Amino acid sequence: MVSSIILVSGAPISIEAPLTSKGFSYSRFFPLLLNMRLNSKHPYIVNDPGISKGSPIISGTRIRVIDIAIEYDKLGLTPDQIIDAHPHLNLEQIHGALSYYYENISYFKKKIREEKETIKKIIKKHPSIIKEFVD
Repeated sequence: MVSSIILVSGAPISIEAPLTSKGFSYSRFFPLLLNMRLNSKHPYIVNDPGISKGSPIISGTRIRVIDIAIEYDKLGLTPDQIIDAHPHLNLEQIHGALSYYYENISYFKKKIREEKETIKKIIKKHPSIIKEFVD
């Protein structure tokens, strides 16, 4: 094992890693380091490739940041109303998600556009039978 001190968002972090035949390998720790960097500024937000295809989520939940942002930005809900809709969340988590959203707004706007396009394609491919009876 090799001990190393690295800087993550300006903070020294000590890690231990196995020495490979090619020397010390940071590649095993790169995802961890990225998450540590993210968590230093947004402690309530994580990216887990196994949850929601890696979309940023509120830590310890399956609630995506994009869903909180849509409720706030598009539906006009207040943070307190969002908590009413998600009683397992707290105000700090909501504000953390909104902070992350606004710092990465171009990424989220692109994701919202992509999701809208996907929904349009699904609707076109599978029209509602209810609509046929109403019309």
